[in-house]
Amino acid sequence: MIPGGFNESAAAEQTPDDSFRGERAGCDNSVVSRPLITPDLTTAYMTQSIMPQHANTLNITFGGQVMSWMEQCAYISASRMRAPHILTASMDSVTFDKTSRVGDILYFTSQVREFRGA
Repeated sequence: MIPGGFNESAAAEQTPDDSFRGERAGCDNSVVSRPLITPDLTTAYMTQSIMPQHANTLNITFGGQVMSWMEQCAYISASRMRAPHILTASMDSVTFDKTSRVGDILYFTSQVREFRGA
């Protein structure tokens, strides 16, 4: 298995308790079997090279661009949960400890820690 890949054998180890009831409109509320997905199976990695279009005239990366890359990496992790609709509900705060500049390479890692169904 490559890092961040979906491990089919781990998903196949499912017990009858690993299911959920469909409560959304249009569902018949029958038990739907879902594979058990542990947080380590949702880990995603992403690498971005900072180009001139990602930075201001001082060659400092736009904070919004970095946040966009963070969101893309988080979406990849969340999509492994096989949920029909995925969104980021909130971010409490974002703090940039160091400045990144044109030519730098940024590494992102994300993992689903909590899942709340509607």
